[in-house]
Amino acid sequence: MEKVPGVKLSHFWDDMHAKKKSQIVTQLVMFDKALASNPFPEYGSLYCAEDGPRDDNFVIGPTTNRRYFDDGRGTLTLDRGPCKFCIGTTVEEYLVANSQREKESILHLGDSPRLQGLFNGPGQYRPSKTAKLRALDCYFRVAKYLLPENKATHRPLLWHPDLHTDNIFVDPEDPTRITGVIDWQAAHIAPLFLQVHRPGLLVFDGPLPESLKLPVLPENFQELNVEEKQRAKKLHAEQSLYVFYEIELLKQCRDVGNALRLRDTLVGQIAALSGSIFTDGEPIVLGYLMQVVDRWAEIVG
Repeated sequence: MEKVPGVKLSHFWDDMHAKKKSQIVTQLVMFDKALASNPFPEYGSLYCAEDGPRDDNFVIGPTTNRRYFDDGRGTLTLDRGPCKFCIGTTVEEYLVANSQREKESILHLGDSPRLQGLFNGPGQYRPSKTAKLRALDCYFRVAKYLLPENKATHRPLLWHPDLHTDNIFVDPEDPTRITGVIDWQAAHIAPLFLQVHRPGLLVFDGPLPESLKLPVLPENFQELNVEEKQRAKKLHAEQSLYVFYEIELLKQCRDVGNALRLRDTLVGQIAALSGSIFTDGEPIVLGYLMQVVDRWAEIVG
């Protein structure tokens, strides 16, 4: 194992000016473009050849996706791949395999270890195996109709799972230059539309931009007090960087940019959540599926 040169970006990020942060984001976009330019023939994870069945330097083997191992799932007998890629049916099979993993978890691992949301309190919703299995069954019935129309978003790609400032290393003499990225152990090869997501360093507390237009300061900015102006400037900078990433991604790799925007749609949200019903709770998935029923002609065509 090699040591990554440089120091963590987290040492500099909070004190960086917007222009320097945009230089980091531009490099991350080119990093995404490089990953998107190298599709794979199978879904799974990369292994050194000495750990696999062939003589190449690297081979594709079973997935290392943490959702197949966390919370006791590693003890289950599951289809972890690899799975050869064939546009259309294989993507559907991949989604069904994810949901089957959730079904086995619900049946054999007991109560969810970390349910998200307000559950189990007085008068609140109480998750149950029956309700979770019902949600999965409903999803199984419509999964093949909810695949993205753009087949380019189905192709198998390797993607980094968590690009936050502690996983990105930079040159200490020039903190705008990325020298390496760590924390690849759970990286896996999966359909692009499930893989792509915004880097963790772009996540912020506050309203997300509603379009690709660069944000502006509030109209009453001059009327705000000093503390309010500081908060407004901070939010404006965070929103601007968020939009800048998406614009640059669309410029450099339109398929990836379109896949990112798909994640925010009803179809994209269902595809993502259907693989986490064991831990995240089924009410949201069922709510989304009811929206699909109401918008069936629009979504399925």
